[in-house]
Amino acid sequence: MKAMYRHTLVVLLVLFSFSAAWADKFNDTRQIFADAGTQEYFETAYGYAMFPTIGKAGMVVGGAYGEGRVYEQGQHIGDTKMSQLTAGVQLGATGFSQVIFFEDKAALDK
Repeated sequence: MKAMYRHTLVVLLVLFSFSAAWADKFNDTRQIFADAGTQEYFETAYGYAMFPTIGKAGMVVGGAYGEGRVYEQGQHIGDTKMSQLTAGVQLGATGFSQVIFFEDKAALDK
């Protein structure tokens, strides 16, 4: 029985530390974008969706995938995902970050 409690504690500690790192990833990404000249958009946009890392790879057929968060008035309101499928002449892989700003509530709701 003690072993079960120990395993549960280890799992909870790992998940807790992972969630803190996950939050830091979003804060770091926002700071990078703000430093690059988008601070005004963060301040004036009704909301935004932020993807810290989107991975993209292809070899004739390719794809991209990323997980992010949606913010309304600066508050985290949900999570989002993006995916893309491509076909054509391509070879390679890359990763990038992306922020989508929403001008008003109607744009965020769409």
